[in-house]
Amino acid sequence: MRGAASVASLCALLVASTIVRAEDAPTSGPDKAACVAALDEAQASRAARKLLAARASYVTCSHEACPDMIRDDCSKGLREVDEAIPTLVLSASIDGKDATDAKAILDGERLAGGLDGRAIPVDPGPHVARFERPGSGAVEVKIVAREGEKNRLVSATFAVPRPEAAQVKGEGSRFPTVPVAFAAAGALALGGAFLVHLDMIDRANELGNACAPRCSQSDRDALSDRLVLRNVSLGVGIGALVVAAVTYVVGSRR
Repeated sequence: MRGAASVASLCALLVASTIVRAEDAPTSGPDKAACVAALDEAQASRAARKLLAARASYVTCSHEACPDMIRDDCSKGLREVDEAIPTLVLSASIDGKDATDAKAILDGERLAGGLDGRAIPVDPGPHVARFERPGSGAVEVKIVAREGEKNRLVSATFAVPRPEAAQVKGEGSRFPTVPVAFAAAGALALGGAFLVHLDMIDRANELGNACAPRCSQSDRDALSDRLVLRNVSLGVGIGALVVAAVTYVVGSRR
């Protein structure tokens, strides 16, 4: 009997000490002062249209450790803010397909999850989404998020030049060397023919005043040589210009 009484007394002491320790242990969650401060911060952030910060404060003061009155106000504010916070869904494509290797930067902060299709909560107002991928130029999209707007799609399209398009562009921009060379040769030949023609006229006038009609055979041969040189230069010049025009037209069509 005494042994049983001793065991019962020991158990009672253990239970009592456990209850005392449980009563002395601090409860988890914010205290009353922290709850009041969180409510004030939430209301101030909401008034400034910083809905994400307001939501974080409302979550704090909605804790079960807060007084009932404060918790009720915070729970109501949390529901209202959740309805007002806009969300964006970022996406990128290339050649009509999802650019799975693209990365996104929203308002200067790189998204850790990349373009995974999830909605991203943001504050109302202007935002800048920048999309990047290897081998393509970056694309920036400016948007204005509106309160209550959910799952707004913000997409970017990467343009990659096709190989055949790049080749055609390179050929089209090539300098027409052959036509220009023939045109220059033709212009020089025509210029030479004109100068020889002027010289020939001057020489003929001189002979006409000096010895005509009894000029020597050598003088006549020299004048004839100038005539032949003029005609050859004229023919070469015209032919070179024709070749320049033909090669230019053919090259343009190609």
